[in-house]
Amino acid sequence: MLKKFALLVVSLSIVALILAAVACGSEPKGSISEPSPTPSPTSSPTIEAIPQRANLIASIPLESILADKGISDLYDKVDKGTGVPATFDELLQMFRDKTGLDFKAFKEATLFGDIIDLSKVSSKNGVAPSEGYLGVIVSGTFKKDELIAAVEKGTGKKLKSEAYKGYDIYSAIEENSGAESPNLAFLDEGVSVIGSVDAVKDVIDVKNGEKGLSGDLLEAYEGVDGSLVKLALNIPSEWLSQLPDKQDISGISTLELKYFKEMKMATAALDEAGDNFNLEVRAGFSDGVSASGAQGTIDGFISGLQDLIKFPGGSGDIPEMTALLNLLDSSRLSVNDNWLTLHLGLTTEQVGELMPLLQGMFSGG
Repeated sequence: MLKKFALLVVSLSIVALILAAVACGSEPKGSISEPSPTPSPTSSPTIEAIPQRANLIASIPLESILADKGISDLYDKVDKGTGVPATFDELLQMFRDKTGLDFKAFKEATLFGDIIDLSKVSSKNGVAPSEGYLGVIVSGTFKKDELIAAVEKGTGKKLKSEAYKGYDIYSAIEENSGAESPNLAFLDEGVSVIGSVDAVKDVIDVKNGEKGLSGDLLEAYEGVDGSLVKLALNIPSEWLSQLPDKQDISGISTLELKYFKEMKMATAALDEAGDNFNLEVRAGFSDGVSASGAQGTIDGFISGLQDLIKFPGGSGDIPEMTALLNLLDSSRLSVNDNWLTLHLGLTTEQVGELMPLLQGMFSGG
């Protein structure tokens, strides 16, 4: 589950970059060659504990999301299929029933990982939660005994503990596969980390004085302003080197992918104000020529896709495709120095209309 969530976050950022890149009317906050000024140190206990190895950071303010009526209303309206709670309140109740813990006990979650390591993980029987390098640092009002009991009730397995540098790491053995469940450790009162064993141990190492995350990735992350979700990642050159220089998309355009090989970093921010959602995605390139070339490629792709949807006999009369067309119409692109920025604005109603399309993309339908 942890790996699937991480890959979903990464996939969403990469898809957004390929479809378009954002300008919200404000200038990007720095460039690869000229980074933005070093921000003031963050007081968040979750950020301070992230290890140096991480090349992906994503945070979600759970407390704010749970208190947001717009988000709960959106969940209630979306068609979720069978086997999924119909309302947001029913979803929270299901969590309480399965774990004995109120989800409102969680205030903030910060995900971190090594996306290069995660991309190499594969298994015929699915991915064990302890594989790869991935962790989530969670803060809240929960007590240690409450969280352990919740994990044991939710998994149906008794956790064992192992001492590591002054901390206890809890885990359980999966009987069928022999793989370990996610590892759990308590860092401070109301702060825990769950994830692969290396990720959990690295967080404990940071708590014991080893240097935590610093440099360009942390600066980029702290420069992101997202009230719902904020994300920053270093883009692996191993991934980009496999891209062809060009890719013909029948009926749409020819993508000049050579420019995207020069991407170094990406950030994403999702905000919600009233009935409006705003997504901003930024990509840092090695030079301004590549950033401008990528902008032209994305502009051409969006224009070709719009023409295809609008073409007589096309899919423009399908509600979710109409919503996609409105989304593309609202997209704004800009380049500043080495940064390419994409801004997308949607209403709550548009998000609901797009959900069938997104569900099909991520379910393979």
